[in-house]
Amino acid sequence: MYRHPFTLVRVHVTDDIGNSVWKPMWLVVIGDRREEISPLVAYQSFRQRFDIEHMFRFSKQRLLMTQFQTPDVEHEENWIRLVMLSYVQLWAAKELATHLPRP
Repeated sequence: MYRHPFTLVRVHVTDDIGNSVWKPMWLVVIGDRREEISPLVAYQSFRQRFDIEHMFRFSKQRLLMTQFQTPDVEHEENWIRLVMLSYVQLWAAKELATHLPRP
């Protein structure tokens, strides 16, 4: 790793009293400008990545994102766009869905 210097950040999240919320987390910040990134920004960037990974997991499991496979790249890209649009529609309608009566 001497060719790729990095900064190791230990994230320890506590509540108002000072009790640990979960186990400490170790993050690695790599790049020429890594000293400019604060530990808070590194943690917030990791949290955004978690949201993106959740979106991909949900899309693959529930919206059949990986079910359409074809040798035609254009058709597959269109399918992924359709799945992403459906995800956005579900996210936009989340407030409405809580008000609908359930059987």
